[in-house]
Amino acid sequence: MAHDKTVNRQKSKRKPSKKNEVSSSQPSLTLVVSTVACLAILVGLYYTNKAANLKKQQQASTPDSRESGQPTVKPTKAETKQGRREIKDPSNRAAETTSKGQTVGKKTGKDKNDFTILPRLDGVKVGHVQKMELEPGKFYDVKTRSLRPPIFEIPDFLTDNECQQIIEQAANQGMETSEVQDPETGVNIEPTNDETFYDWDYNKDGTISPLEVMHNLVDLSDLYFSESDVIKMFKDLKIDRNGNGVMDKDEFLRVTTDRIMRYLHKMAAKLPRVKSRNSRQTWVDHTTVQGLDQRVASLTKLPVAVVEGSEKLQVVNYGPEGHYHCHHDSQDIEIGVPCCYEHDKRHCRLCRYITVLYFLNDVEEGGETAFPVANNDTFSLEAWAAITKYRCDLSKHCHKANLYVKPKKRTAIMWYNHHRDDTTGWIGRIDPTTYHGGCDVTRGRKWIANNWINIMGDSRDQMVAHTDPTKRL
Repeated sequence: MAHDKTVNRQKSKRKPSKKNEVSSSQPSLTLVVSTVACLAILVGLYYTNKAANLKKQQQASTPDSRESGQPTVKPTKAETKQGRREIKDPSNRAAETTSKGQTVGKKTGKDKNDFTILPRLDGVKVGHVQKMELEPGKFYDVKTRSLRPPIFEIPDFLTDNECQQIIEQAANQGMETSEVQDPETGVNIEPTNDETFYDWDYNKDGTISPLEVMHNLVDLSDLYFSESDVIKMFKDLKIDRNGNGVMDKDEFLRVTTDRIMRYLHKMAAKLPRVKSRNSRQTWVDHTTVQGLDQRVASLTKLPVAVVEGSEKLQVVNYGPEGHYHCHHDSQDIEIGVPCCYEHDKRHCRLCRYITVLYFLNDVEEGGETAFPVANNDTFSLEAWAAITKYRCDLSKHCHKANLYVKPKKRTAIMWYNHHRDDTTGWIGRIDPTTYHGGCDVTRGRKWIANNWINIMGDSRDQMVAHTDPTKRL
């Protein structure tokens, strides 16, 4: 720069040349101008590079929400549609897809308490795996097992110590027989007449087969006999006098419904396998398992207060032939019937938006959790009603279910019992495809825990705790 100033001063002192002197001084003047131009270019490049380096240093010292070197992933149509529907749900996590087709969930840093639409995971497709950060710095695989209903499997959701803690706490409290209709006192005896005969004759062929007796017992007493059980009854009560293997109207009127029902209920008292539910259970406070409620809140994208204020853990123990035939965990919306709170004595209904089921031990054989109509795109209640009386018997038809999950210690299964209302964005009608149950334990014992997440209130502003309806969430 000093050289540039000297040249400029010399040029300013020089007197204008005469015309005949121009040709003789042109080479030296051209050289000076060229030199100055080169120096100016070099100086400009120096300061440009310096500014660029300074900008990089500032960017390196400033946190960025994007990960360096990660390509931008274009969302699928399903993801875009889901994002539009949940645009008001700030509890959603940003997602990135890995080269293996997995989704990596990252916290957005937004308040999970601030939402107007109930959060709901997008399963994307069956077999899809989302990696979700459910604890600080710890990611879990969340695998989609069904889209209808949305069912997710999360391996290693619990630790060995947590499984043991829940089992020990339940055992120390004492287990009671799971609620089923008492075979001694729950005898529902219809009158012996023509009308009852025609009611029992499902296919209207003028006779009652052992299969029709089986179906009738499901309707009347929630008992699941085998065909061989009913054939034995036919023989012991000498019902089939003409030996054709079925019961005609005269035979039915002669034997009477009283004898039939009392015989079968007496048999049921000795056969736990015919009961719809054969297990023992108790209730455990999930808040005593350190970090569990926070983990469930991260999985469901609901506030921790909602999880903490939901029902206690129902811990269930199944022995040999232990099972629970297919059922729903929640109950459908009914006008004028409120949701049940803890210890509620009113006429009310169960409002369990989500089930998170935990496998607490490895089972030697059997004990699968089955979903008979999962992933059935053509499901209809009418068609299901025609087969439910025997397909719901998971002691015999476990592996005919569309989906069944083998029990594996530490694994959790999560599903939504209700649809989300398209208009309100809140809890809607029950999803009929959530029929599920526990298959027979054929060897060993099975321990599970049900963690039900209750949605109490008609909107976010009205949400209260299941355990305390005076507590606003």
